Amino acid sequence: MDKELTRELSELYRRQQKMDDLIFETYLNKLMEITEAVVKQDFFESSKFAAKKSLAKQIHHLTVQEVEVFLNVVKGLTPGTVIGLPENTEMCFPRRFLKRDLFEKLPYGILTLVELIKLIDCTFYLGFAYHEIFTDFPTRNDVVEKVHTGLSFEKYYTDTLIASVILKNYYESTNEGLAEYIFESYYKEIKSFLREDLKIGFVRRTMCRSFLRNLYLSGSLMGMRLDLATCQNKPILL
Repeated sequence: MDKELTRELSELYRRQQKMDDLIFETYLNKLMEITEAVVKQDFFESSKFAAKKSLAKQIHHLTVQEVEVFLNVVKGLTPGTVIGLPENTEMCFPRRFLKRDLFEKLPYGILTLVELIKLIDCTFYLGFAYHEIFTDFPTRNDVVEKVHTGLSFEKYYTDTLIASVILKNYYESTNEGLAEYIFESYYKEIKSFLREDLKIGFVRRTMCRSFLRNLYLSGSLMGMRLDLATCQNKPILL
């Protein structure tokens, strides 16, 4: 590979990483906004928070493509078969709540569709950000190195179907219910969008809340699985 091509590829990589960081920053800002009333301000000004934030960004950048594959199924952009789930998977938001199997068939304007994409992304990454910022794991700093040695998301993808079951006891018993507080606060913000823009009725909205809570905990589950993988000698199998 010649030097010019190498330079161009390196520059492209840096630009992509910067864009990823900016996007992830919006999720971290939302996390801080939601928790500012219940978390001491000096935590967000501490070196511990700065270190956690930096590591979370690195992990996000290294896993963003695998997460995108999963979230595209949730959005109805690709079939469930791409992640080992049934083609008409229950993880497809349009199919579950909007009576459409594919995102492209949704009867909404462009602004509403963009907001729906942002909602799905933010729900997942709030769960991931909660885990990275408000929980600790002794070998979490090794995640970046472990990811480079080999990463399979196959088991993780199927486990996202029951993330709320897998994490039920753990998240109800840690940080005085902070994980639930974050989700419930965020859900209050998006409830009007579900009702007014997407026209999801009361009964289906109740089911939608459970779906989004599971998606939120899927983000946390990814963080937990990555933590645990640092204790394994074999390649990561999420």
